[in-house]
Amino acid sequence: MPPLELWMKICDIACCDDGRTGRSLSLVSRALYEASKPYKLRTVAVRGEFQIVNFARLLESLPLESRDVQNIYITSWTLDSPESEYDFGDRSSPALQAMVAFYQPGICDRIPGPEPEEIVEDRRELLVHVISRLLTPISTTVRRVHIFLDAYRDFIFLPIKFSRLEELTLQGPFECSFKAYIPHLPVIPTLRRLKMTHATLYQNETLLDSIAVYAPSLTHLYLRVSNIHDARMVTHLEQVVNPPSSDPDQFPSTLQKFILHPGRKEPLGTCGTGYGIVMSAKRRVFEYCKSQPKIVLLKEQLFKHENIRLTQDQQEGEAEWLDRVNGGLGCWDDSNRMHSLI
Repeated sequence: MPPLELWMKICDIACCDDGRTGRSLSLVSRALYEASKPYKLRTVAVRGEFQIVNFARLLESLPLESRDVQNIYITSWTLDSPESEYDFGDRSSPALQAMVAFYQPGICDRIPGPEPEEIVEDRRELLVHVISRLLTPISTTVRRVHIFLDAYRDFIFLPIKFSRLEELTLQGPFECSFKAYIPHLPVIPTLRRLKMTHATLYQNETLLDSIAVYAPSLTHLYLRVSNIHDARMVTHLEQVVNPPSSDPDQFPSTLQKFILHPGRKEPLGTCGTGYGIVMSAKRRVFEYCKSQPKIVLLKEQLFKHENIRLTQDQQEGEAEWLDRVNGGLGCWDDSNRMHSLI
């Protein structure tokens, strides 16, 4: 029988997937159960509302030294979930009932935020509460967090203070017009890489100001924007890559790379005027990005139906997360950059 130290080394190398290997190793023998303990939760994927609730319960029940989760992927949407599970009006849903039973007022509340009686009536708020409860026990250990939340959220960042977080990906639609959230945002000085989808850059929105507060030492930013053809897009991009030094709320000057995803290619239609406006905006953004060494403008993706897009986005997100866990580039691979408008 090999010594425990050797088994621990094997577990250290093997536990780099979505958590299945660690769970399987712990069932092989008592020796492997002990050897895999420090590693089986190090990298974990949590899929669907039931798993999110159950994993949050598990983490809260574990002693501090057993909560060493360093990489986590969380998705509220899965391929095998019944459609009714995502119907916010279905009060009989088992997943919804599990989240209601797990809810505790006064824990992980947002400021400003909804009242307890509003939360228990809103599936999206319950889901956010459970995810916050899940992340809180590992806030001192986790380094890479990827969240795929198909439900719309009325805030940008979760109100959790992470001690070691280095990389964060948030997939899903969100509201970014409430300035009252900004003074209450936690500051995460360790955060270096941030990816966000469903982003918009408009004049009165708070996304860039919120990022400046939340991640003051950011070096890599990835935004998939849905208003790439907005007339003021170049102005917003300039605010990111060349912030004025006189502005105390400026975007982090530590930024080294800004990957800009223009979203999915929409049909241009038959209106000549509309086509001309879109192409003019495209050309303006393309020329600006080409002149800025920090910006990588990616190619547009083909338009797809919402259900297909959800499936593809979820699969791509998990693949990118796992690639990063194993030392790959993940979403930071810029080989798909746009070299021309043609």
